[in-house]
Amino acid sequence: MYRCRIKKPVDIIKQPWLDFERAISFVIYKCLAKIVRTREYPAPVNKILLIRRNRLGDAVNLLPVIEGIKQCQPRIEIHVLASQYNAVIFQHSPYVDKVHRIDEKWLLGKLSLFMHPLLLSLRGESFDLVIGLGGYSSVLAQLVFWVKGKYNVGMLSKKGTLYDLAFDKGVHELVMDGKHHVDDMAHIARNAGLALPDPLPYTRMVGNSLKQDNWLAICPDVKRMESRYAINQYAQVVTELLSNNEVNKVILFTENASSVYRELEQYGAQWCSTQNVEEFIREVSQCEWVISAEGGSAHIAGALGLGVIVLSGMGHQVYWRPYAEFTRVLERKNAVNQIQPGEIMTEFRALKACM
Repeated sequence: MYRCRIKKPVDIIKQPWLDFERAISFVIYKCLAKIVRTREYPAPVNKILLIRRNRLGDAVNLLPVIEGIKQCQPRIEIHVLASQYNAVIFQHSPYVDKVHRIDEKWLLGKLSLFMHPLLLSLRGESFDLVIGLGGYSSVLAQLVFWVKGKYNVGMLSKKGTLYDLAFDKGVHELVMDGKHHVDDMAHIARNAGLALPDPLPYTRMVGNSLKQDNWLAICPDVKRMESRYAINQYAQVVTELLSNNEVNKVILFTENASSVYRELEQYGAQWCSTQNVEEFIREVSQCEWVISAEGGSAHIAGALGLGVIVLSGMGHQVYWRPYAEFTRVLERKNAVNQIQPGEIMTEFRALKACM
């Protein structure tokens, strides 16, 4: 195991030093944990801050928890602290009262979070609860701590670390067969003393365009090589759907203008240029269905109420699939191109029939 961590010569010195540093940190944590006292839970809870950083799918999967909180406690004022990238997701939720964007690269990054102007201003909001959503992260723990809410909640590390002391209530990982990513965040919220309905609502975003009859979106770009579906197989799907008049238009969304998937324009797909996530939401919300590689585009489409077919080669879609009503997943671990165009067509027709 140790040898696997040696990637370059400097690691021969670096890795033992990191192990020593972690050991010292753990000893200090154990000593401090015995004397640190948690604060009393505030009553009543009127105003909360939820912190959800990083990816688009992570943000979308928090939406059922936010809606659930509002359903059970409609008077709670919900603020969300998000990254520059995923804040747009929360701006499309009718259940979020205010969204705050943080630039974590400000000044010295995580070394200067304690003096970040946004965090300083959020301290003045006097939040009853500040909740870090997601798995354990030292940066997330710092964000929670520096806002200085009346009561802090977040996910604990697996082995124990100084950052665990940032929380008045530390939450252990949820152990449950067949759980979804949404279940993990609901688990943290419930441990924070918030009531949630069971089952939770589906993800829900408000689009800003009118839907057009029989428009299909194709979102093929994905960073994970395992989930990159072949252009010629996408082409078969596009050609058959258009030739059979099963869709009126196929809109192609790509990560950038130089994507190799623009070759699908030769088969009748119409490329749509989008410069950012907001533009993507506006344009894709015109469609009724989407065929997408796993990732943020699939989660956004599901939350907008589109019928979604996800193509995945990762083998983890039980946990990561879009938490939406009209979703189909076609998955082949490490072999996404074994999914035949005919399978996609069958799923598309079944999805179309039930919507």
